[in-house]
Amino acid sequence: MEKLTEIGSMHEQREEFCGSTIIKEGVWIEILNFDPNTEQVDIKHRWEVEKVEKRIDKDVEKYKVICKTLNIKDYEKNKKKIAKEVFEKHKDKLKASFAKCLIEGIEVNSIPQLKHILNKLGGKNGK
Repeated sequence: MEKLTEIGSMHEQREEFCGSTIIKEGVWIEILNFDPNTEQVDIKHRWEVEKVEKRIDKDVEKYKVICKTLNIKDYEKNKKKIAKEVFEKHKDKLKASFAKCLIEGIEVNSIPQLKHILNKLGGKNGK
């Protein structure tokens, strides 16, 4: 099922998929399929809200949301390009880390180790 949601922090919004959201200038909205178990996301459409106009017509609030469209094909192409660059830069570390995970098995206790490996590779800053 496709769902429309505001993106504040993508991760937080996707975890709280059934919550109410506020559409305002500067946020992104998207239609996507999301599997919370695997955290796999398939984005169908994404827009950046540029302007929200409100008017009242016979005691009914009406909103017009003006958005800038994101080209999903270009977006996916750029993500793959970045992933390729990261792999080329860190392939030896990635291969060694992945092999270690396969040999030892991934368990609940391994999650902190995997996060540590991610941080060594540049973590959240992508360095």
